[in-house]
Amino acid sequence: MLVVPLLHSQGSRQNADWPAYGGSTGSTRYSSLKQINRANVSQLQVAWSYDAGDGAGTLETNPIVVDGALRTST
Repeated sequence: MLVVPLLHSQGSRQNADWPAYGGSTGSTRYSSLKQINRANVSQLQVAWSYDAGDGAGTLETNPIVVDGALRTST
């Protein structure tokens, strides 16, 4: 499991955790955060990526964030 601490450049950590795969125990993939909206979604860019180097494959997973640390499987 990869664990990467998140750096918070903006003030509040309100609603920063994403403690379940898919965003909730029901996998709703919903966030009430308002930073991304219809007016700015086209301006999004990849902030970072990580190649775990553990072989070929196309598995993509939804990481979780708990107490400011990002956790994902490889």
